[in-house]
Amino acid sequence: MTPRVAGYPVLWKRLSSTSTFTAKSVPLKAHHHKPIPDEVFPKGYVVSGTHCGVKKNPNALDLGIILSTSPRPTSAAACFTRNAFKAAPVLVSQDVLQQGAGRARALVVNSGCANAVTGKQGLEDAWVMVHATDALLSPAPTRHDTLVMSTGVIGQTLPIAKIVAGIEASTALGAGFSAWERAARAFMTTDTFPKLRARTFSIGGREFRMAGVAGSDGGGGGGKAVARPLLMKAETMSLIAHTSTGRSRTLARQCGQVFFLYRAGGAWPSAGSEVNQRTRQS
Repeated sequence: MTPRVAGYPVLWKRLSSTSTFTAKSVPLKAHHHKPIPDEVFPKGYVVSGTHCGVKKNPNALDLGIILSTSPRPTSAAACFTRNAFKAAPVLVSQDVLQQGAGRARALVVNSGCANAVTGKQGLEDAWVMVHATDALLSPAPTRHDTLVMSTGVIGQTLPIAKIVAGIEASTALGAGFSAWERAARAFMTTDTFPKLRARTFSIGGREFRMAGVAGSDGGGGGGKAVARPLLMKAETMSLIAHTSTGRSRTLARQCGQVFFLYRAGGAWPSAGSEVNQRTRQS
């Protein structure tokens, strides 16, 4: 039966016309993600991305690991959120950097659960992730050498047993595009494609390699509170410009955690309210 609404026939004619009424589709973004030559990625790192069970979908990667293969301490820098209520991975990573004088050799990230607003249990779980990933390093570290990232739903504790099992099973690490792509997919929450970029360039006759991975803030995540985005960058050599502090602060406002791993080079830590440490390799 046709509703008796004023103007209805005209409205229906407009809506039913394919020329004036079409379903608005979400623009595809797959073209932003393209293969990257293996030789572009930083030397001295191996990475992996696996499914350990944080996410319900068995095809969704939710655990990423990045390890430095150098036996020497790898310089690290980080910029954290200034929020007074920091998530467990933020607090634990701050401790790792402070204890190691701005050095770290590994990064472990899970997606699907932010481990935020989880109290004492959240801190314990984050430290368990550190210990499990430290065990993958060779030679074995004499202190904590792993930084932690978590992104996803807030207020839920991690399925830590599944994560530890996933870390311990992460033996198939690689250094090429396929491995980095899987690691990038492990950062994803509501992202429509993995955010992965790598570049090789020369300055003053010296070659520099850089790779970066990022995850979204989970906007539109089914009405659930989702943690802020993550960003990670790995380099074979560090380039520290005078503007880096300001840029780091900008990233800190936009991201929950920002990590930088350097194989060599750097400068001494600079003062600042946020953790932003860079040290020279010994």
